Amino acid sequence: MSRLCSCMGCDGLMTWMWHCLPVIMACQYVMFSDGTAEVELRLHVAGREIRSSRDILLNADENSLIIKTKSSGSITTLIEINHLYDKIKPGETIWYIDEDQLVVNLKKHDPDLKWPDIMESWESLTLGVVQILKGTSINVVGDSTTINQKVARELAIGLGYTPLNTSELLEAFGKQAIDSCEYVKPEASY
Repeated sequence: MSRLCSCMGCDGLMTWMWHCLPVIMACQYVMFSDGTAEVELRLHVAGREIRSSRDILLNADENSLIIKTKSSGSITTLIEINHLYDKIKPGETIWYIDEDQLVVNLKKHDPDLKWPDIMESWESLTLGVVQILKGTSINVVGDSTTINQKVARELAIGLGYTPLNTSELLEAFGKQAIDSCEYVKPEASY
């Protein structure tokens, strides 16, 4: 998956930065792609007077990424992401300059998890929730069975699940209403 965003008034293909307030952007555009074991971030750095690798300051930990540049005695933050979509291995971060782009490769902690975006946001979690919850049972507990069933059906549709209602299954299997079932209390044996 590759995404191009707009920030600071630049026109890109998508505007995901606008929705994510904890991100600071001072670059013209960002491209993001998700590989199997790593994610790649490309920042446009043309016209920034980057003369050597010493002009790039990159700070990454498991959950965040900050990239700054030094130019003419001042430091400019290119991007600051406080909540990456998932954890990375900061010690295995690689970066280099490719023509007019700064390319940053981040090694994912969980290579099986597809990242819909570089950062954790409501949009990225909504896109990624199906893979995160795959194989997970969801129980809806509330005061109203009717409301619980409606909520469960909407969740199932949104997640691509098959909604199952335990009482309906028991009634269908037992061929009688749950309310009419007689429960046999086991005898205590001493």
